[in-house]
Amino acid sequence: MFDKAPVAHTEETDYPLAKFKLCDGLLPEELEVLKARLTRHSFAAGETIIREGCEASEIYLLVRGRVSVLVPDPSGDGKRLASFQAGLLFGEVAVIDGALRSARIRADSPVQCDRLSRDDFESLDRTHPAIKLKLWRNLSRNLCDRLRKVTRELSVFD
Repeated sequence: MFDKAPVAHTEETDYPLAKFKLCDGLLPEELEVLKARLTRHSFAAGETIIREGCEASEIYLLVRGRVSVLVPDPSGDGKRLASFQAGLLFGEVAVIDGALRSARIRADSPVQCDRLSRDDFESLDRTHPAIKLKLWRNLSRNLCDRLRKVTRELSVFD
């Protein structure tokens, strides 16, 4: 989940892999290595993509459509924490720390995602360590961006 707005595109086209913040600094041949490890998945509007409490075994790159991040609430429907559009990443935090999923991700429209499995991500240590290092750097920047955003949002409650 990157907080910076993605590059403008139409909902009828796929968001390009090279434009994801996760891919900042990757050379064209490195992008091809990453692309070979991604699998495409489609979800209908209203379908759950990630269930809260489940094991985290993949990172999702939102290629087309919109999703909502929902946490449990007394109504049972879930409270929306955020909505994301194509060009953003989700599901990476639980993959990084090995925890169970902390929220539900629901497709708000027809959605196309590219998935990077934890195993494929981890295998880059052996096969392409320079790519893995760049991905870690970009994931770390994402977490810093998100922490700064939350800090700004919480500052209004003083």
